[in-house]
Amino acid sequence: NAVICRDGFIYVSETQMDTKAKPATSGVFRFKLDELEGEPIALAEDETKDPHFLDTILVHNEELPLGADGLCFDKEGNLYIGNFSDGTVHRFEFDEAGKVKSNTIFAKADFMKSADGLFMDTASGVIYVADSKANAVQMVHPDGTVTTLAQNGDTDGLDGGMDQPCEVLLRGREVIVSNMDWPVPGCINQTYNEPCTLSVIRLD
Repeated sequence: NAVICRDGFIYVSETQMDTKAKPATSGVFRFKLDELEGEPIALAEDETKDPHFLDTILVHNEELPLGADGLCFDKEGNLYIGNFSDGTVHRFEFDEAGKVKSNTIFAKADFMKSADGLFMDTASGVIYVADSKANAVQMVHPDGTVTTLAQNGDTDGLDGGMDQPCEVLLRGREVIVSNMDWPVPGCINQTYNEPCTLSVIRLD
């Protein structure tokens, strides 16, 4: 689902691995960039045993088993992962050998219904979260607390409102929001609309 590069590696989130397990499983893979110059990489049949597999993100929402999604890094090199259906943000910390030494839920809130795309503002340490289900952009602060930056009801996006946001990007003092408009269970967004839209949230 998400792809991000850092220090010669590419990280990829796999949102659905075993949807029949309870809880369902998802996870994150890491590849050296120079590995990708040859033949396509064939993963192990059991992906969790593949040497490229970092760790598992469990999904407790049985109605919609969509897990590991957005990815971002902080300045210290910790990796943050959005768990779409559970509405949580996880953090991987790494040891000196690059292995995951801790996998914890860093942020959750009753009002954060999903965690799709993530964007880290390294200057402030704030993670902007596209909360698709809630038609919102949430802010995860460095201490793990969550506040809402913006939210709106069901709209087609022509009024500038969010129509199921899936990705966020900070550009100067503007948060640019890509709207997915893909109604799934639990969403404020109830129907498909045209056209596809981007929304802008000004921070000043």
